[in-house]
Amino acid sequence: MSCVHILAPAKLNLGLAVLGKRNDGYHEIDTIMAMIDLYDEIVICPKAESGIEIVGMEKLGSEENIIYHAAAGWCRTTGIPLAYRIQVCKRIPSPGGLGGGSSDAAATLRALNALHGDPLNHEEMHGIATQLGADCPFFLGEPTARATGTGTDLVPINSAHNAVVIIVPSVSIEAKTAKLYGSLCSTDFGSTTEIDVIEGTLRKDRLLAGSALPNSFNRPVRELMFEVGALRESLLEHGIETSMTGAGPGLYSLTTSVDEALRLHTIIRDTVTADTFTCVASFLERTPQPELLT
Repeated sequence: MSCVHILAPAKLNLGLAVLGKRNDGYHEIDTIMAMIDLYDEIVICPKAESGIEIVGMEKLGSEENIIYHAAAGWCRTTGIPLAYRIQVCKRIPSPGGLGGGSSDAAATLRALNALHGDPLNHEEMHGIATQLGADCPFFLGEPTARATGTGTDLVPINSAHNAVVIIVPSVSIEAKTAKLYGSLCSTDFGSTTEIDVIEGTLRKDRLLAGSALPNSFNRPVRELMFEVGALRESLLEHGIETSMTGAGPGLYSLTTSVDEALRLHTIIRDTVTADTFTCVASFLERTPQPELLT
């Protein structure tokens, strides 16, 4: 049987409003997510021996690896034996709020489904993805979508195809997402109106370049990861306004063109002294498709 190759794109949150805590303990959110052309790369090949071998992420045990859980969930649902070698080339920094793990999991689901002739429909794939993480279902669909509920209720929208500069400082805290959600207070909560404005701009096919977009985690991140706040202030001193993606620490600056993004990237590279990952990326017009390899 052939192998399959797939690109797993990063995402940005174009505004993120946490609306409040639900009765089930989860938080209600409203956000717009957009895939960008910063990718992890995955190749999946069947193997004779049972089990999953993941190459490129050896530091993680199977219980910690979302790719393992994605493959196991897909095989459990289809009844197809679990026997694959999965090669992963990581380029999306983590932690960063860029959705790298969720994208890898969704790409694994899509690749396995393509490898076996698409035995599962979109609803079945969505069901598996929901169990893996709130961002995971997004990566099964259109490249830009509004996400509500816990993040798994998705409505595709058009994107104005901005170019962006990504800046991810080398900082992390243990159990980041849980700690940041636990640090939220009522004054951090956003509103659907904030996200309505962003969606309205996109639906008019206008670029979002300009002021920073709202994110309910701005205060908690500033207090728990002070390096992020210091970096944003340093960038602002050089005229570069940034928004935060997800629960951070990844930042981005929206621009009107690739040339402008490259200009800002040069400024950032020459002036920021902190240990950071930086790159220039663009919004995707379509979700990457699996490619069968002979």
